[in-house]
Amino acid sequence: MDRIQDRKKQPGFSLIELLVVIAIMAVLAGGIALSINLLRSSDSKKLANEINSSFTTLRSENMAKSELSYMHIYYFEGDYYIQMSNDPTPLEDGSGRNIGSGSVSVVFKGESDISLGTGSTETLSFCINKKDGSFVGKVNDTELKTTSEIEVLSDISTKYQVVLVRDTGRHYMEAG
Repeated sequence: MDRIQDRKKQPGFSLIELLVVIAIMAVLAGGIALSINLLRSSDSKKLANEINSSFTTLRSENMAKSELSYMHIYYFEGDYYIQMSNDPTPLEDGSGRNIGSGSVSVVFKGESDISLGTGSTETLSFCINKKDGSFVGKVNDTELKTTSEIEVLSDISTKYQVVLVRDTGRHYMEAG
């Protein structure tokens, strides 16, 4: 009898209390993981949106100005940039407009794939013809297909695509 009363006086946790604490910690960890995934997904959507809207700007500039404008998308020191210029050769020095972080990857799907991101020195250069608004047929040395894509992927498998229609100059964004 004294033994039972001694156990009741000793401080400690019951098994039920321990299970409740573990369950609360699991719910909190799941919530944190979900919010991180949502942030990464929004990064890739923002980057794809920036690329898509920049094509509209490029088209407007080429239709309104006498000189051709070029749009260059490149990766520099952990971030993605877009640079609009009259020069077909980009300045890959971070002087363009920062459009997103390197936590996502960008892949151009033409006749051959061109990847931007860590370890890549590639730049995607686009131009739109003045006379009919169509895309110039090559990106770097890669032919544009009738319908080419720029895929923006996060590391959690969230994918957005900017679809380019070569002959009409049309472009649009879709979730993949």
